Amino acid sequence: AHVFTFTFGIIFCLIFGTGMCFAMGELGAGTLLWRGIGIAIGCVGILGMSINYPIYKKILTRSKNKYATDIIKLANEKSERFINVDHIVEIEKYKADVERDYLSKYGYTFDQVLVNNPYTFDTVKQVSATPHESTLCNIFSDAYKQAVERVTGKKVDVAITAAGVIRGSLPVGKVTVSDVFNAASLGVGTEGELIAIYVTGKDLKNAIELDASVQPLMNTAQLFMSGAVYSFNQNRMIFNKVDYAMLRNEDGTLTEIEDDKLYHIVAGMYMGQMLGSAEETSMGILTITPRDESGNPIAVEDLVNYVVKTENGANLKEWYAIADYLDSMQGDLDSRYAQPDGRKVVYKSLNPVKLLRGANIFTYIVLVLILGLITAIVFIFQKWATSRFKFSMNALHPVE
Repeated sequence: AHVFTFTFGIIFCLIFGTGMCFAMGELGAGTLLWRGIGIAIGCVGILGMSINYPIYKKILTRSKNKYATDIIKLANEKSERFINVDHIVEIEKYKADVERDYLSKYGYTFDQVLVNNPYTFDTVKQVSATPHESTLCNIFSDAYKQAVERVTGKKVDVAITAAGVIRGSLPVGKVTVSDVFNAASLGVGTEGELIAIYVTGKDLKNAIELDASVQPLMNTAQLFMSGAVYSFNQNRMIFNKVDYAMLRNEDGTLTEIEDDKLYHIVAGMYMGQMLGSAEETSMGILTITPRDESGNPIAVEDLVNYVVKTENGANLKEWYAIADYLDSMQGDLDSRYAQPDGRKVVYKSLNPVKLLRGANIFTYIVLVLILGLITAIVFIFQKWATSRFKFSMNALHPVE
């Protein structure tokens, strides 16, 4: 699928380029006929580039479906061979080791029930499948915010998590420590630990735009935030999709995000590193600079120095923040997670007002290019029509 997509895309890019060369008079005789042929060829190139991605998705889906049955069958066979009484005993032994050597440091046991959950949450696949507000990720980001505020005593403006760091969902019914650990135990070392940094309001808006614009290109980059409310129109120009963004205070009131103000941000280490590399991810268009409390820039490799510590001096793990948050509910999961609360609104609209509201330089550049192309086509057509009209009039008055 990948080889086909690259090959198909390159071919139609070349076709488009060739057509533009004819239309601009760089190739061919430069006559109106050749210019018209060039426009037609360019349109064929645009059509090919437009259908390239849908074809790629179809080929990829067909390939997955072709081998899915065999993979599941093989996995079941392996599982049947693996699971027996001896292995169950071995697993219980490892559980005891995990409790003794790791979980006991956090005051938890492997099968300890944290909360009763009556709601069905997104699966890992559903979290990243489409741009949306996920109640599962709302819990995670809210947990990060509360945990850091509790251990540092400092107000957190926004806590962020990403689809790419979610490793599992929370089951309906009893949610145990092992369920939470499986859902949020990313990597080793500092990768699964929370960091507290600062960003400017402008960079916070860029992070929100990163969620809106990059997700279609990289679905694991979809972001979920606690403390921010925003909306974006998927039909708007890339890197200008967000049309509304505010901070949501604890009392539910909204506050404008000021470009030059510093905001206290909490995220996992992996998430922080991803934000720090936003300039590369967005091809240099969006920049997000992690800063310390004084506003000094922090290099990505130095983010390890900003890991949040618990009361006993241990590094604050993402899974522990979630477990502590659920445990604090003392019984049933909070009913506010039964459905989205409107912190992220995703919609599609072709309304000109909604398409151009708050438009930035990228949208205006594209508008100028489109208008330029339309003007060129009209000009070429006008020249062709004028030439043909003159020819017809001359034909009515033959030379004597």
